Amino acid sequence: MSKVAGLLLIILGAGIAYVGLTELLNPGQLTTYGAASSVVLGLLVVVAGLGHFKAPHKAFLLGVPVLVAFQLHAYCMALFFDVKNLPLFLGGFLVASALIILLSYNGYRVQQNPAA
Repeated sequence: MSKVAGLLLIILGAGIAYVGLTELLNPGQLTTYGAASSVVLGLLVVVAGLGHFKAPHKAFLLGVPVLVAFQLHAYCMALFFDVKNLPLFLGGFLVASALIILLSYNGYRVQQNPAA
């Protein structure tokens, strides 16, 4: 379960970094700071995802604040990109983050109790 959460985090982080890198190379709607912060946050999410393959217990503890930061970042990016249906946009990311945290916690719990 933890590996699935790691894979989802890697995909999510790569997507965030791609959006930021695209905006850095071809400035459109984001400021330079917004694009650079997207790249940095994307790489941080990828690192948290890779951690699920090596140390799921530590990756879970890292993943929670990273996903909270991602939620704040998604809100700011939605304002920059002028998203028309903000609750649906943010709700989708919230559901994805909750799924990742749930999968990560299950992997963390299995590692803590291998006999169960």
